[in-house]
Amino acid sequence: MDEALLPFPPPQPVLRVRSGRLETVDGWPIYRFVPYGAALQSGIKPPVVPWADQWPPYIQSWVSQYLPLPPASSETPLLQRRLRLQGRPGAHNPVQQALYQGWPLYVFSQDAPGDTPQGLVAGQFELVTIDVPPLTDPGVGWPDYYGGP
Repeated sequence: MDEALLPFPPPQPVLRVRSGRLETVDGWPIYRFVPYGAALQSGIKPPVVPWADQWPPYIQSWVSQYLPLPPASSETPLLQRRLRLQGRPGAHNPVQQALYQGWPLYVFSQDAPGDTPQGLVAGQFELVTIDVPPLTDPGVGWPDYYGGP
């Protein structure tokens, strides 16, 4: 498939599992921002993380390469049950964002569908696995939003 013809981020992504990791059916890898977990465990209330345009200027260009994944669906029942949405009020990019197991989902602008993921940063942005633990207890309910990046 000619990646130049694929919209970015995918406007209505459909997710699947490949090698234990989430990706769109077009092959875009899906990321999560790992520090959300530690922030929530420490009791920080939403927004847990500032929006990308509120980060220090020296790091904005890096973090802005991770774009919120628009509302997603899946033909796999397990994935579909674990998907939710969050608003992004106050963000420079105030779109609805897909969540998986409570984790806000991102795509990386330097990735190419089906190629080796380029946005891996250990402890920061990692690929979402099908068995990632929930960010919060889904029985309690997820907050309306976690914040950026």
